[in-house]
Amino acid sequence: MNINIDPSLFHMASCKIAISLVSYTEVKEMMRNVPPNDFEISYEQWVEFINTTINKITFFTQSVPTLLRDKAIKGIIKPIAFEIVKWINYHNEFKAIDVDLQTCLQWKTVGKINRLETARKLVQSENLDITTRFLLACKYCLTESLENTEGYSGPFLETLWARMSNAEKDLCTKNAREAYNSENYLISWWINRLKGSEDRSFPENSFFTDYNNADALYYFWSRMTDRSKRKDCLERVLDRCLFRNENLHFWLSKMDSEDCRRRFYVTRTRMVLLYFLEWPFQHVFMNVAKILFDYLPNVDFFSILCFIHLKVHTEVQDFEYQTLLLDFWNAATDTNKQYVRSRSCFSQVMVLMGIE
Repeated sequence: MNINIDPSLFHMASCKIAISLVSYTEVKEMMRNVPPNDFEISYEQWVEFINTTINKITFFTQSVPTLLRDKAIKGIIKPIAFEIVKWINYHNEFKAIDVDLQTCLQWKTVGKINRLETARKLVQSENLDITTRFLLACKYCLTESLENTEGYSGPFLETLWARMSNAEKDLCTKNAREAYNSENYLISWWINRLKGSEDRSFPENSFFTDYNNADALYYFWSRMTDRSKRKDCLERVLDRCLFRNENLHFWLSKMDSEDCRRRFYVTRTRMVLLYFLEWPFQHVFMNVAKILFDYLPNVDFFSILCFIHLKVHTEVQDFEYQTLLLDFWNAATDTNKQYVRSRSCFSQVMVLMGIE
């Protein structure tokens, strides 16, 4: 399934403004004071909270057009801020990385952090100690060249490993062995390779599926030149649903056979549609839904309809959910609609929203 996820120019401009806002000290301080769970606060609370902060930033109140300013505040700065919080929490094992390193964050035009490009930037940052940089390079399988950093050049991993003292190398090795998880397993594998004693038991052709390490996905996939090995990995993904949401689009693009796509749609239809209801991919949702309606069970249609209605009811502002709800209903099959009409708990909501 090749879905065009390119955002509109207006969305990209709004994201750019929101991203610039979260780099301000006032907004960083606000983010420190809002625990991750509190990003679920009501729309009214959020707008009041953010307006109090934003009004202190002169450039935003005086230079940004009203339409873009409203979109950035009401719809985009919250998911942008939450994206940063998720990134920081995901990297909490690297104690030296905190919110002050936001300047190193690299962004996709759609408004998501480009984790791979951010890792590349951080690995070259002299604000981080060399062991942290090495662990990041392992985590993201950064094998390309490192240029013009303190006079060193060469592949990221090899260069950093060569620059570390024996004590620092021992520390990295010890830390990798202390906890048995996919990331530490990967770090140990890289250390063994750099020492010239590669672990032959390492499941290179299925690592990112068996251990669900999404960051290693592109590296190991690119190493698979054997078509049968790629097919085997894809089968594992289909059977076990082993991927982070942000990698779903990658896997969909690799399903080059009709049989493969059909099997995935039948078993994962609801999951795929819910993925495209996540910010910032809602603009693609209806295009995907029209492809999947033939595979969508009535109960899942009802579940997704309720999910969109909840967005409307709680006044989530990152997309036009009222319009999306109507579009989703109008595009549904007669069987889907009959099932929903039989659910008394939702029939009253339909009347209130003008859905016949």
